[in-house]
Amino acid sequence: KDRLLGFGERMSSSILAALLAKRGLESVALDAFEFIFTDNNFGEAKIDFEKSNEAIVEKVGQLMERGVVPVVTGFIGQSESGHYSTLGRGGSDYTGAILAAALEASELRIWTDVDGIFNTDPKLVSEAQVLPNLSFNEAGELAYFGAKVLHPKTIKPAVAQDIPVKILNTFNPSAPGTLITNEESESLKSVTYKKGISIINICSAGMLDAHGFLSRIFEIFARHEVSVDVVSTSEVSVSLTIDNGVPEAVLQNLKEFSAVQIHKDMAIVCLVGNGIRSDKGVLGMLFSALDDHVVSMVSQGASQRNITFLVQESDVADVTKKVFDNFFRHE
Repeated sequence: KDRLLGFGERMSSSILAALLAKRGLESVALDAFEFIFTDNNFGEAKIDFEKSNEAIVEKVGQLMERGVVPVVTGFIGQSESGHYSTLGRGGSDYTGAILAAALEASELRIWTDVDGIFNTDPKLVSEAQVLPNLSFNEAGELAYFGAKVLHPKTIKPAVAQDIPVKILNTFNPSAPGTLITNEESESLKSVTYKKGISIINICSAGMLDAHGFLSRIFEIFARHEVSVDVVSTSEVSVSLTIDNGVPEAVLQNLKEFSAVQIHKDMAIVCLVGNGIRSDKGVLGMLFSALDDHVVSMVSQGASQRNITFLVQESDVADVTKKVFDNFFRHE
């Protein structure tokens, strides 16, 4: 299946390399199968960076040193078993970041279909504006909590090598885009949201003054490979959120030692920016904007770069607009 899914990449890289050659640029199509190595987790493969970096320098870097333009397939790797593997959502951008890091690039440019990263969803708020600059940490928060321009893992290799990342629009190449670097400024950047969230409330009075309650809960999620977003705890209860519904096996394991309640059709709303750390009035302004909505699981991240909370999915558009009005419309 992964080999089939990568066919479009292999075909388009050959077409583009031929077009570049026709226009006078010495170019060659390269299949990332030859130098990006992964595990056998087909559809969502993990990179063997040590092996891949060495092969990238040898097979891609040497071509570039000779002035040849390599056109590399995105999204594709070679599994431990020697089969085609794919890197999951955002896999082509991820390939670009892997190559940039291995080749010690001065900049990674990701060409997409929007002018950059906005301070909220432009489909929801017509006054949304492109952010000229973001820090790596802020971009990661935005990507994780709903901004669709970047997938969270996409920029990790660039972050590790301190390589600036620029988001640009293929259909509007004159737009300046968004530059993502390690530089941080004390300002608020964006309000974003993520739908399709379930809240799981887990309560066990028998765990009062007992140790191991949290570890027992998270061991279940780890065993079933379910990622948790937001967590809120008390002595005998834990509330947490996951995407895309609760697997029945997780539910049954939790019920072995606790009472479980599920709230579906929720949405996470997230206010992001390094300015949260320094602006003592942010929480007051936020709750003033939301005084007529039911809000749950308010959390300020340990990084102090985000404040998240949950609302009913049916309220998320109205809530996001109100937060935007309070924090960004005056700009």
